Amino acid sequence: MIIKITPDKEKALSLLEAASDREEISKQLNESKFPSNFLENMYETCRELVSSIMLSDGFRTIGDSAHKEAIEYLKNYKEFKTEEISLLDDLRVKRNKFMYEGKKMTFLYLKTNKSKIKEIIKKLKVIATNKLK
Repeated sequence: MIIKITPDKEKALSLLEAASDREEISKQLNESKFPSNFLENMYETCRELVSSIMLSDGFRTIGDSAHKEAIEYLKNYKEFKTEEISLLDDLRVKRNKFMYEGKKMTFLYLKTNKSKIKEIIKKLKVIATNKLK
């Protein structure tokens, strides 16, 4: 459920910084040896950036479908294509299967989608950063 809150720029900045830290961690991971961990980290980076944007806008998600609704929130931004939102949702599903069922993600999935996910992260960072100015 998406709920209206008072915009929280301080928490939004904290999440933006956490996402930057995750990007640094990603650089240290051997993506061909640990594609699931690398993709999980990329997903969490996206999730933190989306949360930062939502907090700046005065919204947050709660409940069982919080991550899905956060991803769908990006429909409010013309910068994101339907395919990009679908990719993030697919990554969310794969991340959950990895985290809760032990189902690993493949290097092929990483290889196929890495540049697209990096582009999404770049867009999210620009939006999140501009909202904090």
